[in-house]
Amino acid sequence: MNYIRHIRIIDLTSSNNLTPLSAQLTVATIDHLGAITSRNHPTAKGSLNIAPVIAENNKNTEDFKTLTTQARYFGGLKLPETMVQNAANESDILKKNISNLRDSLNLTLEQESWKGIREGLLRSLNGLHSQEPIRLVILTDSYDIQALSIENTSFITNILGEQNRPVSVVFSPQQLEQKLIWHNHLPKILLILGNQQGIEAPIYFEEIEEYFRSAGMITLLTTPSPEVVLSTISDGEFDIIIIVGHSQMNDNGIDGQIGINDLDRISIQQYTQSFKNSVKNGLKLVILAGCSSIGAARALASSDIGVPNVIAFRVPVHYKVLRLFLQRLLKYWTFRSQCLEIALTN
Repeated sequence: MNYIRHIRIIDLTSSNNLTPLSAQLTVATIDHLGAITSRNHPTAKGSLNIAPVIAENNKNTEDFKTLTTQARYFGGLKLPETMVQNAANESDILKKNISNLRDSLNLTLEQESWKGIREGLLRSLNGLHSQEPIRLVILTDSYDIQALSIENTSFITNILGEQNRPVSVVFSPQQLEQKLIWHNHLPKILLILGNQQGIEAPIYFEEIEEYFRSAGMITLLTTPSPEVVLSTISDGEFDIIIIVGHSQMNDNGIDGQIGINDLDRISIQQYTQSFKNSVKNGLKLVILAGCSSIGAARALASSDIGVPNVIAFRVPVHYKVLRLFLQRLLKYWTFRSQCLEIALTN
């Protein structure tokens, strides 16, 4: 299996008002097991005024939630023509707002105060093969910054990612620890198929199983009770936990609830000790396959629990998008044995 050997770390110093944020860039290397083996002294510094684009993103997110609440959950009901037209009009407006947000993000990363970071990143690529995958880790405790789609900016896609170089952008708490990311063995997986009520085409075990070389690698729980989930996570030894089911972020943005069966939802913070035990037993990745699961992801990645890697969705997501995401991720990552960074950029 291929492993990424070069990561770039941008540390965005915490600030209550986010104006401006100081930043410093360092370069780190990781060994074949994914452990950070060296982290050099800062190679570049800069500052970033990001408050305006955060406000724009928050408004777009609220508009998106309003639209999906109105238009997404009607299933096979016959909608009045006026409602259909209104939803279509709002959808067009939302698409334009998302495009404007992307432009705003591009302009933000072109600020003169950020020039040192941009140039430092480019200098750090000297001598690297054009196909060498890069992981850009952004250290920040700001939930508003974590919600920004920085990976879609032109600097990431067109400059760092030139010549089809795979570039993954991940967010991490500022206290970045040297944790193992992967072991060179067949992963042990816990698959929890939770509440998928109302989804036209729910995800089934067979769809996940086909991407792994042995069915024995997967422990399956289908719409389990909270007690079963708690004990299985706490006592088992898993490399990956995949949770599929309706989810939502708490109002405070730092936790979330996941529907594990048709009646029960679990809060990640209620399962803190179970996940902590799982991390001690070797847990390296949690995939939250459900709407607005970033709140749960933040709880899992917090210092209280410390899951090394979490993949989640920032906003509500259509079931077709979710299915396509899982298929492509598992296809490239496990079936074709590409490293996780490359699989996430395919």
